Amino acid sequence: MAAPKFQHHTKPTLLARQIQQDILRGQWVDTLPGYRQLAAHYDSSHRTTMAAIHLLESQGVLSGQTPGRRRRIIPTSSHRPQLQKLLILLEHHSELNLDSREFIHGISEYWKNRGGHVEWKEAPMRRTRNAKSSVQRLIREHQPLAIMVFGGTIGWLSELVATGIPVFCDGGETTLLKDQICATGYSIEKAASTLLTKLRQMGHTRILFPYYGKHDDLLGYLRDGYTTSLGDLYSQSEIEAFTPVFAELVPEVWLSYWRTHLSKTQPTAVICHTQQSLLSLYGFCSMAGIRTPQDLSVSVLGYEPRFEWLWPKPHGYSFPTRKAIRLFQRWVENGFPRGIFKNYPLEEVPGDSLRLGE
Repeated sequence: MAAPKFQHHTKPTLLARQIQQDILRGQWVDTLPGYRQLAAHYDSSHRTTMAAIHLLESQGVLSGQTPGRRRRIIPTSSHRPQLQKLLILLEHHSELNLDSREFIHGISEYWKNRGGHVEWKEAPMRRTRNAKSSVQRLIREHQPLAIMVFGGTIGWLSELVATGIPVFCDGGETTLLKDQICATGYSIEKAASTLLTKLRQMGHTRILFPYYGKHDDLLGYLRDGYTTSLGDLYSQSEIEAFTPVFAELVPEVWLSYWRTHLSKTQPTAVICHTQQSLLSLYGFCSMAGIRTPQDLSVSVLGYEPRFEWLWPKPHGYSFPTRKAIRLFQRWVENGFPRGIFKNYPLEEVPGDSLRLGE
């Protein structure tokens, strides 16, 4: 009786099988990264990786290499991922500005155009004490291939990373996890410092920047921006007076905030950080007979096209949403790599709400 033949799986064969499985689950989309990146991703030698790639080419999974271009994944019904899910996670009752909505729309359309499925979920990330159980329940319910998080807390992001599912973040408490996720956003310290420096060059030194939010660390970064730009003029207590916290998001309450802090600090310029603060300030100035920019210069971080309907048109800075969408696309196409942390500088939008200070 002949001895049974055992099938021997070489390292290239096993690696080729793993790459093909990852293609099926949607980790690699449209093209495959270069062999050096693949070798690092799969912790394999360059020789084994090249042999696995050649094997996939012979099986019709990959096209042959064109100089200067990546190998293309040949689209077949068996290779194309179907209804792989992207979960978009938002803070419960969060107020999304137009930039965030455009960002969500852009990445959702990109994902769906590649045969995927997108779901939204609101979660009380800032009020949840046991993030681990909440995250585990969320993953069991949705079973996503990847997760997009807006404004995540360190507790939630840590637990999401621990699941092994790729995580992309827009803003939030990402600094301590930047080696384990892909994240984008902007530095409020740098943005504030840039705008404060511009206003100071225009002759403004008494600049009010009210802050609304629940990120104590972001308030600290904002005040660091003041220290960088105006620290030679004001003490820390005076800087805190120019950066008050507007605690309640209630229109009537904000009118009293403006009355109190404009009277207290006597600013020649105000920087708004949210659409609510800008609209509220314009309304208060109209009620109080304060002219913009003759009596008070105004600028906004987080400019939106709808502000063009205000008069005078506010000066401001907007987030480069298209660049962030392209970063998300590259993240997907490169197989959800970790350790990408991109803070984009805000882009200036000219307006009619600034004048030279005295």
